Amino acid sequence: MTLLLLSTSILNAQIFGDIAMLIQVIQKKSVSYQEKLDASNSAMTIIDLPNVIQDDVRDFLKKT
Repeated sequence: MTLLLLSTSILNAQIFGDIAMLIQVIQKKSVSYQEKLDASNSAMTIIDLPNVIQDDVRDFLKKT
């Protein structure tokens, strides 16, 4: 019984570790996307692009 409890505890720890790692990967992708969006918004503001073109660029970034 002790071996069974020990092995299930190890399995639970492995599963929770994998879930935590997956959440980190998702957050990194989200942060990367937000950084690209912020950089593009700043650049478009600096070069004074019309709002229509800015919306097109944002839509392109969302799709890719």
